[in-house]
Amino acid sequence: MRKCQLYREGKIRLLYKLTGMEFLNEEYEDVHARCDRYKGYHVFPNKSAVENRFLKGCPLSCFCLDGRCNEVHVAFKIDEHEQRGDEREITYLSFRY
Repeated sequence: MRKCQLYREGKIRLLYKLTGMEFLNEEYEDVHARCDRYKGYHVFPNKSAVENRFLKGCPLSCFCLDGRCNEVHVAFKIDEHEQRGDEREITYLSFRY
C-alpha cells in the first residue's frame, strides 16, 4: 500500500468529482422526460398594451407562422368599441427583424 500523500489527494479528488457528477445526474436525470411546459402564447387585452410594452422594452409573448422565424406575431383582442365580428376573434401585430 502506498503511503504517499499525493496518492491520497488524487483519490480524494476523484471521489469528490464522482460524487458531484452523481448528484448532477440524479437532479437532471429526467429533464427530457418533462413535457409539462406551456407551448401557447398570451393574448393581450388590446393593441395599445402591446405597443406600450414594445416601446418600454418589456417582453412580449409571440409566435411564428409557417416556420418563418424572422417574423413574429403578437396576439391581442379587439377593443369593444372596435368590435366587428365574433367576440372570440383575435388579431395580431407582426414584427420583422
